[in-house]
Amino acid sequence: MQIVETSFSEVWKFIQSIPEFHNPPTKEETEKRCSNDSCLALFAKNDESILGCKLGYQKGENVFYSWIGGV
Repeated sequence: MQIVETSFSEVWKFIQSIPEFHNPPTKEETEKRCSNDSCLALFAKNDESILGCKLGYQKGENVFYSWIGGV
């Protein structure tokens, strides 16, 4: 398994495919939260298969908000 950085758009697409998220964030909400350079989008992958994701962003000088993720 490896952790790789990706784009927030790719994480958003993956989150839409997780059935346990009854009200996943809209693309607009995701873009608003991740509109600056402080956004971190990660995939956990095994070969080419995506196993999970994490999306977060900086909210203040010393605060990183780990917003949404799933497997």
